[in-house]
Amino acid sequence: MKILKYVNVFAVGLPFLIALLGIIDNDLWFWAAYSTMLTGLLQVIIALSALIIGHNRKALYIYFTGVISYFFCMFLKIDGCYLYITPVLLAIFLTIIIHKTTSNES
Repeated sequence: MKILKYVNVFAVGLPFLIALLGIIDNDLWFWAAYSTMLTGLLQVIIALSALIIGHNRKALYIYFTGVISYFFCMFLKIDGCYLYITPVLLAIFLTIIIHKTTSNES
């Protein structure tokens, strides 16, 4: 589970790192925004892995409900400010789940 924690830290930190480098080169701002899609993909893989391992199933089911709802709203082209906020909230929620699970193992 600690490996999943490290991968999650990398996934969440990558856009921030690229954005910081964007101070030097403005073209990196685009790549920082673009890398958030990689973050989302990695986090879904992390959540699937944690679900297979069997940690914190209830919270992971809530996470997947949020992910599926988000993509369902995008597919139906339901517009709203929550479509911009939801990925950030899902990333924070999964990070909390992973960190609580790894701290309980220690």
